[in-house]
This record gives sequence, C-alpha cells and structure tokens, in this order.
Amino acid sequence: MANKQIDMRKAKQIFKLYGEGTSKRRISSQLGISRNTVTKYIDFFKRYRLTPYEVSAMTLEEIHRLFKSDGKPKSEKLKTLEGYFPQFDRELRRSGVTKSSRYEPKVNETFADFAEHYETAVLPTRAYRPRDKAIVENAVRIIYTRVFAPLRNSTFHSKADINDAILELLRVHNGVSFRGREYSRRSMFEEVERRELAPLPVKRYEIRSYAKGTVHKNSHIYLGKDKHYYSVPYRHIGKQVRIVYTDSFVEVYHRNERLAAHERQRQRYGYTTVAEHMPSHHRFVSEWSSGKFIAWAVQIGPHCKTYIIGILDKKQHPEQSYKSCLGILHLAKKVGDRRLENACKRALDYGAYNYNMVERILRNGWDDIEEDPGEHIEVPDHDNIRGEDYYK
Repeated sequence: MANKQIDMRKAKQIFKLYGEGTSKRRISSQLGISRNTVTKYIDFFKRYRLTPYEVSAMTLEEIHRLFKSDGKPKSEKLKTLEGYFPQFDRELRRSGVTKSSRYEPKVNETFADFAEHYETAVLPTRAYRPRDKAIVENAVRIIYTRVFAPLRNSTFHSKADINDAILELLRVHNGVSFRGREYSRRSMFEEVERRELAPLPVKRYEIRSYAKGTVHKNSHIYLGKDKHYYSVPYRHIGKQVRIVYTDSFVEVYHRNERLAAHERQRQRYGYTTVAEHMPSHHRFVSEWSSGKFIAWAVQIGPHCKTYIIGILDKKQHPEQSYKSCLGILHLAKKVGDRRLENACKRALDYGAYNYNMVERILRNGWDDIEEDPGEHIEVPDHDNIRGEDYYK
C-alpha cells in the first residue's frame, strides 16, 4: 500500500475506472496519481475479490475500515492496551509541533488551545539541539526509576490503592535534594513556584475538534460527526465556515468571527435552531429535511424506511440524496405503497441505494416475483421432454 493513504473517494474512482476498462496509465493521468499507487490500490481490491460494483456501493467509512484492517495482526498486549485506551494510537501519532522553526515554531492547534485555556505557554525544544530533549527524557527516567520500578512487582485491586502508592513515592521523590544542592523539588516549589500559580479555570478543558462546512439555504450547517444541523444567521448563507466542536458545544466561525454557538446535540438528522437566525419568510421546516423523508417512508413501510435511511447515510451530506429520496417516495403515487415497499425490500437485498434501482425493479415487475427456493415447480408433460431414460 502507498506510504501515505490517498482520499477514499479517489480509491473508489481508481477501481471504478479500472472496471470500465480504463488503462492504469490513463487513470494515473486523470486522477493525478502515480501509476505505482494506482496499481497498489487495484491489487488491494483484487486481493479481497471485490468487484467494481461492490466497491462503488461501499461507503467511505467501510472502505477506510477495510484499509485499516489490512495489516499485520495485532499482539494480545496491544489489543489489551487498546481496550483500556481506545484512541491512544491515534493520539500518540500526533506531533506537538506541526512546523519547526528556529524562531517561531508552530504548535499543534489543539495543544495551543489547551495552553491558552490554562493560561500557560508551550516552549518547544530548539531545532537541532538534542540536549534540550535530554532534559525531559532524564526527568522521565528518574520518575521511572523512583516510582515505577519499586511498584513493578506489587499487586493492586483498585485504582485508589495504586494512586495512594504512587502518591507516597512521589512525596519521597520530591523531598530528595538535587544532586550537589541543598534544596529539593518540594522546597523550591514552596519558596518560588507556589506564589506564581494562578487558580485553575472554573470549567475543565474540553478537547476541540474541527470541521469545514457551508451554510445551506435553510440557514443551517451540517455536522457530519453527529449527522445533525445547527442554525447560523441567514445573512451568511453560502459562506464557507469553520466548525469547532467539543463534547458539550458547537461553534461556527467565518474569518475568525464567531457566527453561532450551540449546545451539542447528537440526534441524527435533527435540527438545532435559534429563531433569530432565520429570515422572516423561512420555510425550512415545511421543505426538504431528512426527518421529513424518514417520516414519509414510515407511512409506506419498514423496508422503505430502512432504504431511505440507507440513502441518507450513503452521502457525506444527506442533502445530496434528497432528490433520490423524493423520487423514490413519489413512485408510491404511480404504483402504490405495497409495490414500493416490496421494491425497497428487494433493493435492500441487492445492497444498491439509488433511485434508478427502485425504478428498474418496478418497471420490470421484479417486486411481484416471489423467491421461494423450496417451492416445487411442476413441469408439464409433453412429447418434447425426453425424460431421464434419454440420458442413460
């Protein structure tokens, strides 16, 4: 696999073009990807014996999980560690300094935000000065020797017990005088550092995540993480915005100006709306929305509901699927609810989520075909049937 994973959309396009008979050289030219990378991704899908149709039907998340699972088997120790700390691998890969510089190194945005919340500063070690890092590494070594090593053979039955043991060893460690000096870490803290400390903020820091979005015509932005919509003042319709969200709130910014702030909600396809954000003539409630299509599908049947939700989940933005949903649901006026429900059931079996598939099933009458492999079919007896004796 390529050293740096390409966008999953391009991975799908590679195999789609390859399935249509496009040469690897042509695919490389069209997508701006090296031929070696094109070959590796084609071989990857072939290794799993996937067809171009199956790959095109997969969501971006499914393909991403497939790539993540393609690798060396994890050890039992690693699996145990991931069970306790699910996100440790991703977090350890993040660098504290995103751009090194002798004079103004750029710090990771989340790290800088953390420092600002607690009114402190991040001072990266100097570039090409390995001795700076040695100071930190030496502090880790001392703690490892004085705290971890004495406890390595001990058994604890609760977090409180191990924390008490660690705290006692830390008291001893902080009371030991520095080598060649008459003061300890504890005495230096009491005499110099304590009076410089400021009180902690009232609210604990929450890790921030970032996303990009566009203010839609209904004056809302879409947060794909929760599949939820948040309102923005209508005068910003069409603008590209930055979404900042934590476990408890969502903020929307445009050119460093905060446009809106909301409590975070996790209701799928729901809307969080501030009345002042909407124009006086707004009609977004009565117009297209994911909730409206799902409620409409419920009236037709459970398979139709499942199929509509599948279409909404297929796209990165549900609004990209609204026309497909509208077209499918309008078919009920032509063929009736029962036939549309049966057609959705058959389309679910195929795993194909689009309007053309449902329309094709109805047009060919496949919705009325009963598939019962155990059903015995009587063959009429006439002179053209040779019978089993013919083949003896």
